[in-house]
Amino acid sequence: MNHKKLNIIVAVILLMMLPGCGKKEAPVQQAEAEFFFKVQFILGDVKISGPAGEKAASQGDELKAGDIIITGKKAVADLVFGTSGVVRINENSRITISSIADKSNNNTEMNMDNGKVFLTLSKLKGTGFKVKTPTAVASVRGTSFTVLSDKKGAKLSVVKGTVAVNPVKDGTVIEDKTVAVETGNKTDYIDKKIVEKIIMGEMAIPVMAMTPAEKIEIQTQVKEMKIEEMPDLNLELKEEIKQETVADTVAEEKKVEDKKEPSSQKEDKAALAKRLAEEKKQKEEELKRQAEELKKQEEEKKIKEEKVKKDRASNIPTM
Repeated sequence: MNHKKLNIIVAVILLMMLPGCGKKEAPVQQAEAEFFFKVQFILGDVKISGPAGEKAASQGDELKAGDIIITGKKAVADLVFGTSGVVRINENSRITISSIADKSNNNTEMNMDNGKVFLTLSKLKGTGFKVKTPTAVASVRGTSFTVLSDKKGAKLSVVKGTVAVNPVKDGTVIEDKTVAVETGNKTDYIDKKIVEKIIMGEMAIPVMAMTPAEKIEIQTQVKEMKIEEMPDLNLELKEEIKQETVADTVAEEKKVEDKKEPSSQKEDKAALAKRLAEEKKQKEEELKRQAEELKKQEEEKKIKEEKVKKDRASNIPTM
């Protein structure tokens, strides 16, 4: 009898555990549902083009795969990427949301024929993010970087993290020609001629260090983004952006000022030398004036003394 009771108790425990196991799968479904693009902030002429036509973008608009976002002159659009990222689309840009990661697709891809974007992404688990231009594609899983595409070609700058860059020819990514661009570095322009040379093995994607001025330019844009007013973003990403991306601006500005300091010191030394020379000249002139005044006084004194002698001599009675 006790043995039967024990079996019943074990069976009940197992039944209670089964619903619990089912609940553990919920976070995975929630994470997959978090991958979306939503318009958070717009300035100027920003449009969204989709299957239903073209319309002016509004805050809160959600973009679907296949949608195109277009910014006019001096226009800016800030998008949130679920809870995991922010995308700033600068003026004169045309970007197609080619795909958004979901249960059937592990990658999010943005196609940019022309324009400039800044992205900052927290670590993406089980998925990737790509920005593709006519001549290059940038692939990441969590970082901060910019991509520019214009008539000269495409180039990329990495503020934080590592970005894998591949050349693109006629829409096809050349998978075996990858270069990793790390924090503080950038690529030079990648145009069609350079792509051909890379494919032929004549050169690699050119990578070099960013200048302090370039870093400040990017980070100034980040400062302008209203991160605190983006409720969809997780707190961890907000803190990363503030501490690692924006805070670096102070350091970079200090570096720029430090570089300027020697020239300013030279200017100060030159000004000091000029002032000392002027003071020396004034003192010399003052001493010369005093010497002339003293000489004049001595001559006047001598004249008076001679006059006194003459007067005395004229007052002596003659015999």
